[in-house]
Amino acid sequence: MDLHAGRGPSARDVEPFGEACERIREGFANLVVFLSLGLMERDHADTVKGAGAGWVHHNLNASRRFYPKICTTHTWDDRVRTIENVRAAGLSTCSGGIIGMGESEEDLLDLAYATRRLKIDSVPVNFLNSIKGPPLEGRPRRPGCCRQPPSAGAEKDHSDQAGDAEPEPERPPQQGGAL
Repeated sequence: MDLHAGRGPSARDVEPFGEACERIREGFANLVVFLSLGLMERDHADTVKGAGAGWVHHNLNASRRFYPKICTTHTWDDRVRTIENVRAAGLSTCSGGIIGMGESEEDLLDLAYATRRLKIDSVPVNFLNSIKGPPLEGRPRRPGCCRQPPSAGAEKDHSDQAGDAEPEPERPPQQGGAL
């Protein structure tokens, strides 16, 4: 996956991304190229599709109603337009959201229905891990859906086990039937 920081690729950026896709596809014909480039115009999506990209990841992040509470640099409709441009270019779409930013149950349902309406091919669900410093610091966790990270200093030091795999975390016993 290629991640691009910023609002979206400029016209100048798209050509090198296309060239990178072509080089990857020449060397690894069976590899599916998956990009995450930010907001994309239709001609940008056409360029990377023509160069061999197969998928574009572009999260909606939240419902239309909640989105202005987490982002002021662009709108939810800008994100939807990117997904529409990507799909129109013939690329597969990967778009989901982040849970735990202060949204309501209704916001979560609206986000789920939006991914369905947009016919998203793959829907990742991410959970906010609130850390000290960013604007979303201290957002309350959604009860029952987000695990609390270990408190500072509570993590076991595994530095003396160089090369050994980390132990598997304990899993709670399953209740009821299979999921």
